[in-house]
Amino acid sequence: MQRFLKVGDIIETRIDTVAFGGDGVARINNMVAFVPFTVNGDMVEVEIAEVKKKYLRGKVRKILAPSPQRVEPKCLYFSKCGGCQYQHILYEYQLEIKKRQVVESFERIGRLRLPPVKKIIPSPEVFGYRGKLNIISVLARGSPPRLDLWIQGEVGWLILKDVRSWMKPLTGHFRISGKN
Repeated sequence: MQRFLKVGDIIETRIDTVAFGGDGVARINNMVAFVPFTVNGDMVEVEIAEVKKKYLRGKVRKILAPSPQRVEPKCLYFSKCGGCQYQHILYEYQLEIKKRQVVESFERIGRLRLPPVKKIIPSPEVFGYRGKLNIISVLARGSPPRLDLWIQGEVGWLILKDVRSWMKPLTGHFRISGKN
């Protein structure tokens, strides 16, 4: 008999694949479970964070046995800023995953059988080749509103400097913090 899962339940599971966007995918009680920052082959202890009719979302509590495709993320802000969903995965394997995801998208959305997707050309730089900015507004009682900026890439500090200068007229209304 299957037991019904609820938010807060702790489950051990193996990650089967990586979905478009970077979440690991497992099957728990015949339901698809999306678990960020995992890779196929990981054996993980997962806390159920959300239960929907057709899928679950979980967060890793512990990696019980790491996948051979897992590497130590280089970025200090990995899993916090939202910019590097694949950084914990061996770069060569990231390319395989991304190619598979493109093929699956063409098959599922475009209804193309065996789409002619070419080999991905790898970046000569495994790290630091992306530029991404996440802006998060924070409202806290008793404090002025705050904008948190998470910026990736070598030019991050230059971007942050420009954003601060553009926002100068609003300084009385916003506090701006940033991380690169």
